[in-house]
Amino acid sequence: MRRKILVGISLVGVTLSVAISVSIIIQDNPFGGVNVIKTKILEQGDNRIHGFTYYDGYLWASTRTSPCRILKIDPDTLNYEKIILSSGLNDGDDIISANGYVWTILYTSPSKIVKIDPGTLNWEVVITFKSNELKYGGSLEYAFGYLWAGGHGKLAKINLNDLSYDVYDFSSVIGDAQFHALSSGGGYMWGSCPSAKRILRINPDNPTDYDSLYLSVPMTDDMTYINGYLYIGSEVTPSYVYKISDDLTYYSVKASDTICYGIFYHNDTIWGAYVGTPGKLAEFDLNLNLKRLHELPSNFNNANEIAFDKTGNLYVTCWEKPAKIVKLSVQQINQSSLLYLNTTHREKEVSAFKAIYAIIGLLVTTYLLRREK
Repeated sequence: MRRKILVGISLVGVTLSVAISVSIIIQDNPFGGVNVIKTKILEQGDNRIHGFTYYDGYLWASTRTSPCRILKIDPDTLNYEKIILSSGLNDGDDIISANGYVWTILYTSPSKIVKIDPGTLNWEVVITFKSNELKYGGSLEYAFGYLWAGGHGKLAKINLNDLSYDVYDFSSVIGDAQFHALSSGGGYMWGSCPSAKRILRINPDNPTDYDSLYLSVPMTDDMTYINGYLYIGSEVTPSYVYKISDDLTYYSVKASDTICYGIFYHNDTIWGAYVGTPGKLAEFDLNLNLKRLHELPSNFNNANEIAFDKTGNLYVTCWEKPAKIVKLSVQQINQSSLLYLNTTHREKEVSAFKAIYAIIGLLVTTYLLRREK
């Protein structure tokens, strides 16, 4: 971006006023090579990570591939071991940890749930739903002592002690829309059904007791509940972030001109993952004030999933073939970001003082040389 700056200089009673065209480079990548700790392009075939979590010292990922692959990733090196499930066990969706195991749900009809031993990597399909129970599973959440699994129009409440379950039908409100994200908080289960443009607030003790909020746009497949509010993004352009209270009132702010793939929480900060070439991350405070916008390194496109380790490092996956991962230091991001953006609340802030000082110095030198002549 170029700005014209009028510089006035007073030298020995003489004022020089010059219009100067100054080229100011606005860095849209605030990492500057300092904050990116490591990047990883996965092996061919390890495509499109859709589930991503941190558990017991490792990152775990499930892929939207046929068959699904489960990745156990060393957070220090980003090297990984993988499980390739059997033929027909396709399209891993959400992945979480509960009761000492890792669990993933498959986007199949009927849906299936796979249980993985994190130490041995032994795995088994522990639940295959009946065709009239749950299909095209998209979300998992462990809350209120149960594993919850969302599919098209229905939600399963699973007892992990004996793997018995009950299925609840919400099709009268959401039709065949998928529960694409689940969260919990405020004494409720929360479900996002993007194609129905609805958020459901569900009583976990009696899931037939629920209310819904209609929004005018499809929502993201990752959301987070913190301090009495549900935070979620819109998966359209331009993209908004929503803060929804327990009584289903809400407000929203414009966040980006690109699609949001997910909203996450860490250390009093809401993080958004955004489509872009390269991908983008956004930081918001809990009142949805946009603090910073960051770009991933070149060729790491379409930020999709975010996870944090115990020391606060941030890991971002890229929705690509093969998938990619970027490891960042959150602390360093907060200390050394160069660019603060808020397209809805403030203009781009760039310090041009050094450029102006250099120009003033040049003008002074020119003036003195002319006087000598």
